[in-house]
Amino acid sequence: MPDRGKQFEKDVYAFVKALDPKAQVLFNHKVPDKETGSLRQVDVWIKAELGGHIPISILISCKDYKRKLNIAHIESFAQEVQSTGASTGVIYSSSGFTRNALQKARAKGLNCCRLFRNQPADIPDRLVFWTYCCTPRIGLFLIEPDAKVLKDRNLVYWDDLLDMEVLPDTTLLDWLGCQYAHREQLAPNPQKTGNIFPQNWQLDFSFSAESNASWVFKMRVSGSWRIYQGKREAHLLRGSYCFSSDSFSGNMLSPPVDTKEPPGPGWELIDGPVTHASNRCAVFIFGGPDVKASIRTHFTGKKLV
Repeated sequence: MPDRGKQFEKDVYAFVKALDPKAQVLFNHKVPDKETGSLRQVDVWIKAELGGHIPISILISCKDYKRKLNIAHIESFAQEVQSTGASTGVIYSSSGFTRNALQKARAKGLNCCRLFRNQPADIPDRLVFWTYCCTPRIGLFLIEPDAKVLKDRNLVYWDDLLDMEVLPDTTLLDWLGCQYAHREQLAPNPQKTGNIFPQNWQLDFSFSAESNASWVFKMRVSGSWRIYQGKREAHLLRGSYCFSSDSFSGNMLSPPVDTKEPPGPGWELIDGPVTHASNRCAVFIFGGPDVKASIRTHFTGKKLV
């Protein structure tokens, strides 16, 4: 059966070793005790030069416990830092720390960290780089003429209207596809408007059939967006979070996105205003892969009124 504690030590060692290629990072090292002179084992020992001139040593202790570390653990580690003569100490816990333990560590100038290995972010929300996914919707509304006029002209289904030529060799469906694409290109620039999400829009227009210019129709086409927020527990973190400085070093994996709607189990539809949007977020915008095909699929067989 593998030793979980030893594997945790190796993971911490691999992470801190990658932080500074110039530093000497030693695993399962032994250093002399300042008081007794005897060698004592340490999980990870770092030798580095501050600014390239001042030598420093850092003691790193790894605790793969099921429960959060408490004050007693911090006091014991503080004594270990003092006995080894380390410049400072960093203690890693796989389960986090109690509030009192963090206060004690700050008072003693120690750093408390947690290593994430493809794990969900279950600590402060600000650790998560919020992600959003926007999927488009299109709406068509026939304003005029009324049902009687449509019946007199033998227009019953949307198919009849969509296949109608409104320009030479251009059906209403073709025209709608061009208008939708044009409106998407005119979407406001988030850097200019301060809004990170695409804006809804609508367009009222009139047209007549090429075969009979007296057939005048008035329609409204609208474009809107559904906004999904990535679930916090669906984000996976790789790296180290330092409770002492409230900082994270590493990377985050957002939930996988399915280009079909809904985008997947890692996302939830937002019903109301977005509360977490800030400069610490990413927005994925998915345009309709084929707007004409979407209109055809949704409106085929549906009656006009």
